[in-house]
Amino acid sequence: MRTLLLSLFCLLTLGAQANPVDGLLERIDHGASRKIKTELVKQDHDFFEITTKGGKPCIKGNTWVNIASGLKNAVFALYFTQNPDTTLWQ
Repeated sequence: MRTLLLSLFCLLTLGAQANPVDGLLERIDHGASRKIKTELVKQDHDFFEITTKGGKPCIKGNTWVNIASGLKNAVFALYFTQNPDTTLWQ
């Protein structure tokens, strides 16, 4: 019984540390959450920031929604940089 409770506690602790943007990254590409760092930063104003850290892209923001917006902007910037003749509207 003690082992079962300890296992359940460890599982709940690991689940609490997961963030929704990592789940989004995994849905986009398996293993992507290990390739892109995300950091939740306490700030009074809304923001996201795209930088590199340790050779990996790093998206910081004050909410998970802002970090997801930063991810969208990073993907668009990368796509349109690699495909300059593409337009969103024709």
